[in-house]
Amino acid sequence: EHYLPSISSQTLEDAFSLVDIDDDGYITYVEFLSATLPSFVRRNETLCRVVFDVIDRNKDGLIDTGDLVSAFRGGKDKHGVCRESLLEVCGPDGVLTWEAFRRLICGT
Repeated sequence: EHYLPSISSQTLEDAFSLVDIDDDGYITYVEFLSATLPSFVRRNETLCRVVFDVIDRNKDGLIDTGDLVSAFRGGKDKHGVCRESLLEVCGPDGVLTWEAFRRLICGT
């Protein structure tokens, strides 16, 4: 038989809060992916900055839908996956600043 170790509800709430970056009470797909990155990636702010700069295609200091489409979808995103992903973590403005990206990926 397998038993799960006893975990307090406070410990679970604390862990949930660490993953729920925008503190909306839900763990989004992007927040889940961020939380599952290897710790050496999440702790390396320099590497996170390089990734941000690569995704920020127009070099305006923000990651927007156009940047994501260019970086990951070959310029095509007919189903709006990139826009939905940004709205999920950014809210209605749909842009990701360096500070928000750092918080999301690095947790700092």
